[in-house]
Amino acid sequence: SLVEVMPRLSDSLVCIDIEDHLLVHVPETRTIVLLNSSAKRVTEFCDGVTPFSKVVRELASEWETNLDEVEPDLREVIRDFIKKKIAKYDG
Repeated sequence: SLVEVMPRLSDSLVCIDIEDHLLVHVPETRTIVLLNSSAKRVTEFCDGVTPFSKVVRELASEWETNLDEVEPDLREVIRDFIKKKIAKYDG
């Protein structure tokens, strides 16, 4: 069975750290998106290879919360990244 992996960040993004936020310029859509600290943290896992389940476990431990809470939030963030073309799935 296929392991569900994280999407990878889109090419040519321009990212600027602003304290605990991340300002992202997405040339493809000519938009600028401000990510909060949790979404910024998620971008660090968007490499196209890291298993989704591993990220859920890591963030749950980091944010001291349970997997059931992290999983839907992470899915929501990823959906948003895909929609805004911040990240994409290969293939």
